[in-house]
Order: sequence, then C-alpha cells, then structure tokens
Amino acid sequence: MDKEFVQKVIQMRNAQKAFFESRSPSFLSEAKRLEREVDKMIEKMIKEEQHPSLNFG
Repeated sequence: MDKEFVQKVIQMRNAQKAFFESRSPSFLSEAKRLEREVDKMIEKMIKEEQHPSLNFG
C-alpha cells in the first residue's frame, strides 16, 4: 500500500478524533479537508487500477 496514502489516512483519522473530542470547528474543517484529499487519492487509485496503461508514474 502506498506510504503517502497511509500517512494521509492517519492524519485524517487524527483530525476526526480531535474534532470528536473537542467539537472545535477548526478540527472539523481540517478533518473535512483531509477527507477530500483521501477521497481524491482513492479515486486516482481506482482509475489507475481500471486503466493501468494510462498510469504514467
């Protein structure tokens, strides 16, 4: 599994945990931002899996 992806998921989970502990809007904003990044990474992985010939790097 991609190390960058794992690190991003860890960051996201930490931000989610911080939000649920504090209910701070800034932690919520950070968690949502990281969730969007993780979603984009997943989408990219799925596309690369479906079309491996288009994977240039």
